[in-house]
Amino acid sequence: MASAQQVRPETAIIAHILPFPGIGGTELQTLRLVETARSLGYNNVVYYPDQALIVRDLFEDHHFETEAYPQIQPSLHAPMPFLKASREIARSLRRRRVRLIHCADILAAHFAGIGARMAGARVVSHVRNPYPDLSRRERAVLLNVHQFVFISKAVREALCLPSRRKNGPVIYDVPGAMVAAVRSRAESRRFFGLPDAAPVVGVAARLSPQKDYPTLIRAAKILAEALPDVRFLVAADTSDQLNREYIQQSQSLIEETGMRAHFHFPGFQKDMSWFFAAIDCLALSSNVEGLGSVLLDGIRHGTPLVGTDVDGIPEVILDEQTGLLSRPHSPDHLAAQIRRLLTDPTLATRLRSAASAHLENTFGEERFVRQIRDFYSSFNLRTQP
Repeated sequence: MASAQQVRPETAIIAHILPFPGIGGTELQTLRLVETARSLGYNNVVYYPDQALIVRDLFEDHHFETEAYPQIQPSLHAPMPFLKASREIARSLRRRRVRLIHCADILAAHFAGIGARMAGARVVSHVRNPYPDLSRRERAVLLNVHQFVFISKAVREALCLPSRRKNGPVIYDVPGAMVAAVRSRAESRRFFGLPDAAPVVGVAARLSPQKDYPTLIRAAKILAEALPDVRFLVAADTSDQLNREYIQQSQSLIEETGMRAHFHFPGFQKDMSWFFAAIDCLALSSNVEGLGSVLLDGIRHGTPLVGTDVDGIPEVILDEQTGLLSRPHSPDHLAAQIRRLLTDPTLATRLRSAASAHLENTFGEERFVRQIRDFYSSFNLRTQP
């Protein structure tokens, strides 16, 4: 367990609950949130799912305390395992004197919300995806949440809860900081084993059904007919056990379509500067997406964007202004939009310029820090009970 975080006894600890065993946008954005909370003077501890050591290491590398917690599904037919896990979570929260838990997404509240209420802690939950079809049981579990935080207007609108429960703020994600080292295209291509002259499409998305890799793979095959040298660089955690079957299915589809030589899977990248320096455009083929925080990182690195026209993505990609939108589940349209960016430098330059201004005006760091400060201040956490 990391212990480098300076303890401020006058400030209550915020517990951040991570729901997934691998690393994707949820984990990276939570890291940025926790770093912001630390900069504002709050103490923090990060709870990760049992066995999710890659998630633990991400936060310990940034000097945050961490603790594993058990993930047990609630069941009306066999409630005891879930209640036992909830009591274990409650004991840990009481021992740490946690007064507020911040769930990284609804699934975290699903696992930890009751334990938090047992411990007398208040519960807030980010909502990172639209949930238009929550079951009665899922809605019941969310009664433990005192306040929601939404990452886009589309997500707030779609959440399947009464309107009076959707009055939380929209706090847009923030792009990651640029690293001091500036990578050259040539050295970055060598780093990933990519041809220096090939057009390269970047993909940085969790290998899960939500991201619709089959559409991306089929679009790649169509694109390769026009641009035979095209490559796809996929920065994603290939060890994610939760999505192991989906990862295998995606690899099988790459083989079936004859696209093996066109796809490169270097795994999760702690330093994304190499990734962005190596690519010519960034593509996101999601069929469901709360916002698409990697798009913000793409703008920060001056990378032109293609994303599907779903949920919160159009709040980042204003079509034909800050990037190009593609119809969901349409390999032909996705391939055509990617090809436009790869073959029309004038278009790419125009979109990059407008996207940079949009980033500064809507998704800037000062805005994020101010919103997080105001949100946490509303819970009066500065003095221990």
